[in-house]
Amino acid sequence: MIGAMAGDAARDAFQSSPDTFSDELESVLDPAHRLATVILRDRSAAEDAVQEAALKAWRKRDQLRGGAGGFRAWFLSIGTNY
Repeated sequence: MIGAMAGDAARDAFQSSPDTFSDELESVLDPAHRLATVILRDRSAAEDAVQEAALKAWRKRDQLRGGAGGFRAWFLSIGTNY
């Protein structure tokens, strides 16, 4: 139960802080861009896709489960689905 409460606190902090979101986003931009480039086979389209995924992630940040620790998988899935 304590782990769940800590996860809730981390998620709440992440969702309310643009700086926390920005820090997490910065850490996954390179892998997201590489993944998008492989999928789309076009660097320009990959840059656009990652940018759109970042905007979508910001708008849907309240749907992140498990706090900032799960951000990478969550963001890459948004990018892949986009």
